[in-house]
Amino acid sequence: MRIQLIRSGGFSKEKRVVNLDTSDYSSWVAEDIKGLVNGSDFFNLPESLPKVDWTKDTFEYRITITEESRSHTVEATTSTAPEGLLRLIRRIEQGVVTSI
Repeated sequence: MRIQLIRSGGFSKEKRVVNLDTSDYSSWVAEDIKGLVNGSDFFNLPESLPKVDWTKDTFEYRITITEESRSHTVEATTSTAPEGLLRLIRRIEQGVVTSI
């Protein structure tokens, strides 16, 4: 599974791009990430979630996940992303994946 996360916005307007391939990690890390993807119901989310409650510290996310023969991209903000998607985003952003 390949994942690309692009975060932009916030006070600094900094753009951050994270790319990862779960095949580069141990099987238990890959399964944990897959569980977060499945838990967020990622492949059934709409491509664009409404952008409401915009404030200066709001982040915008664009996350693309490719798994076998399917690929899906979702755009959301801090305030519109479902909790399951936010858990996946936080896991990637915090570097937990890259520190294992």
